[in-house]
Amino acid sequence: MSELIAQIFLVSGILGIVIIMFRKLPLLASLPEAQKDSSLIKEDSGSIIKRWLAGIPIFKSFSIDAYFQKILLKIRILTLKLENKISSQLQALRTKSQEKQNSNDNYWEDLKKSTIQKVIRKRKPKQKEVPAEPVTKEKSIND
Repeated sequence: MSELIAQIFLVSGILGIVIIMFRKLPLLASLPEAQKDSSLIKEDSGSIIKRWLAGIPIFKSFSIDAYFQKILLKIRILTLKLENKISSQLQALRTKSQEKQNSNDNYWEDLKKSTIQKVIRKRKPKQKEVPAEPVTKEKSIND
């Protein structure tokens, strides 16, 4: 029942969006294309920082491309290290799984051996030890 209600809301929502689009399409078509006005466009922060850094003598030879190249190279090295660690963990899990599977292959033989050993133990008569009589007060007084 709740799925039916959710489907009804979904269909009605999509239908509403389509109706609004078709009603506003002629209005949007009649609007003139926007022209870029340089006075209205603000300068982005990246170009401001570049201009500011260009004024400092130390950063005149600074290349952002070389900086990004170094960063990307470090990221690549880290991902390769991570991939290597994941690969070693995966290999360890595979060997563990293989050992577990091999131990399960011998399950019935191990069970058979253990039951045979239990049967053999039950057949052997156990020698009973005769416990020594405990000394009581009554015996020591009467003696």
